[in-house]
Amino acid sequence: MSGLAFRLGRALAPVPRTLVPKVLFAHVVAEVAARCASPAEVNRELHRLGIGAGDIVAVTQATLTLLNRAWPPDGDPRRVAEFSKLVFPDAWLALGDREPEARVEVAEGGLVWVELGEGPGGDALYKIATPEGVNPLYFAAGVLEGCAQVILGAVGSGWFSFWRPLGQAGVCGFLSSSARPAEEVARAVGARAPNFFRDVSWEDSAKALDEVLGARVPQAPKRAT
Repeated sequence: MSGLAFRLGRALAPVPRTLVPKVLFAHVVAEVAARCASPAEVNRELHRLGIGAGDIVAVTQATLTLLNRAWPPDGDPRRVAEFSKLVFPDAWLALGDREPEARVEVAEGGLVWVELGEGPGGDALYKIATPEGVNPLYFAAGVLEGCAQVILGAVGSGWFSFWRPLGQAGVCGFLSSSARPAEEVARAVGARAPNFFRDVSWEDSAKALDEVLGARVPQAPKRAT
C-alpha cells in the first residue's frame, strides 16, 4: 500500500512550471549545436533566436500608455535607470520562476548598466546541459535584447540596448542614447565587461535586430566587432 501511495503522490504532484519549456529548449539547443561549427556559432544563433522571442515578451509587458508615462521624455539617464528597474525584472519572469536580483546604475557618459541575476531557489528554462563552450544564457540575453528594443522603439526613446550573459547565472545589458558616438559606448561597455562582445559582436546584434525585428541601431565601431 505504501508503494502505491508513493506512486500516486508522484503522479499527482504539480508539474514544475519550467519543465516543458526546458525540455523544448533543450531540443532546440541540440538542433542548433548539430548544425553549427563551433560553440561561439551556437551562442550567436541562440542569441538571435532569443531576440525573436523577445518581441513576444515585450507585448506581455505593461500597456504602451503606461510605458510612455514611465519613459522620461528628456532621456535623463537617472530616470532611464528607474524605467529599467520597472521593465526588465518583469521581462526576466518569462525565463524563470523567481524575481531576479536586479542591479541598475548609471555608468560613464550616461550609459545605463543593468544586471539581472538568478534569485535564490528558482528554476529557469535555460538550466539545461549543453556542450562545452555553449552558454544557454545567450538565448536569455537575446530575449532581453529583443524585448528592450521593441519597448524602446515603441516609446520613441531614441535609445538602444544590447544584452549578454552574466557568467552562468544571469544576464547583463546596457541602454544608451543612439545619439552618443558608438566609439564612446563601446569604450564604456568594455570598461564594465571586457568580454561583452566576444561571441556576439555589436554587428551581430545590429544585424539580428534589423532582420528579426526591423529595428535599427547605431553602426558598430571597428573596435566593437
